[in-house]
Amino acid sequence: MLSNFHILQQIHQQVHEINRIKNKSKNIQRDRWSKVENNILFDAIQVIGNRDYEAISALIMSKSSSQVYQRLRYLREHLDNFIPDSQQ
Repeated sequence: MLSNFHILQQIHQQVHEINRIKNKSKNIQRDRWSKVENNILFDAIQVIGNRDYEAISALIMSKSSSQVYQRLRYLREHLDNFIPDSQQ
């Protein structure tokens, strides 16, 4: 089981990698992403509300690149809500 801190590190690494790939791509279909954004953000809000780090880890491992991007973007923007247990 990963610690909260290590999961946050994974989130940061995944966001960095996804942004690197996204910035290289000229074929991003933002409309397609916006259509699924509401459901994805709802899931992310539930994850944050529950502080369910296993669910966060599952999001990181998700195979759908658009969902990973949207969810991790939201999590990155709200990382202040995540405080490692050792700092609480």
